[in-house]
Amino acid sequence: MRARLFGSLLVMSVLSACAMPGFDGGDTAGGEFQRVSGNAFTSYGNLRQLRGTAAASSETFDGRLALEYLLFAEEESGVYRDFVDADFFARKGLAVARSGALPPERPQTWPRTATALDALLTGRAELLELLDGNARISAPVEAARAQRLYDCWVEQQSEGFQPDAIASCRQRFEDAMTSLRAAMAPDEPVADDEPRLDAPLDYLVYFDFDEADLTDQGRLSVRLAAEDFGRGTGSLITVVGHTDRAGPETYNVGLSERRARTVQQALIAQGVPAEAITVTWRGESQPAVATGDGVPNQENRRAEILLDRGVRGQDGMQTSGLAPR
Repeated sequence: MRARLFGSLLVMSVLSACAMPGFDGGDTAGGEFQRVSGNAFTSYGNLRQLRGTAAASSETFDGRLALEYLLFAEEESGVYRDFVDADFFARKGLAVARSGALPPERPQTWPRTATALDALLTGRAELLELLDGNARISAPVEAARAQRLYDCWVEQQSEGFQPDAIASCRQRFEDAMTSLRAAMAPDEPVADDEPRLDAPLDYLVYFDFDEADLTDQGRLSVRLAAEDFGRGTGSLITVVGHTDRAGPETYNVGLSERRARTVQQALIAQGVPAEAITVTWRGESQPAVATGDGVPNQENRRAEILLDRGVRGQDGMQTSGLAPR
């Protein structure tokens, strides 16, 4: 998720193009996706191809995983302008769509992961244990989501210069693992005396500067949230609008409301009942990335969709668990 000067982008893209095998000829081997650098010059074409290939279904693990990698590639390209990693994960999504599931990334094949390698390897082992223990069949949505967020953690750790983003990807992966374990044992009571709050599924919708219209990334996030709601993954949705700190504070309150309302209407258009959606907005008061006043920041121009997974009691039953925000 790194911005590049054009000259650096050009040099890196040419070098990676020289070293990169063709998609059909060398990207997968032995059930693994080979760790080769993406190519900024081919990212647009591969992303466009994945949009068409992965758009059909999210019911199976393979179908959902292809969509998760599409979402990841959309974020890398449209939000962070990291066209190299956008191309890499678009190609991985295409490989999944064409040939079936591929495993999460091996962190030891990514540069600059040594400082967190033990944690990354532990997380990968725990994820693979669940994937190999029937998670792909019994909880395909949660399993695919957990794999995408694990790869996000690896990618961010490899870049190594955005501690907020590293921490966010890691925390979201850990929350996804909690959701995955709960989905694999939906009727299992909690062991202690206190009810357990299953973390809500979160979907991030990013916006362009001073805009409240959905991008390709935003439309896909809304679609996935609506589909997950429709299959009974959760019963209530909260939408929270945000802005970065560029512009007057009072203006940003209104902008964050418009963003939240845009997402609300898009969810309704996707079939979510209006009465199931709570909408709120925070202006510039809750940035994802801390910045000085007046600083534009793409990661802060967002709306969060929170899909309630409820509170699980000792009887195994769940009730709403979303606290007011």
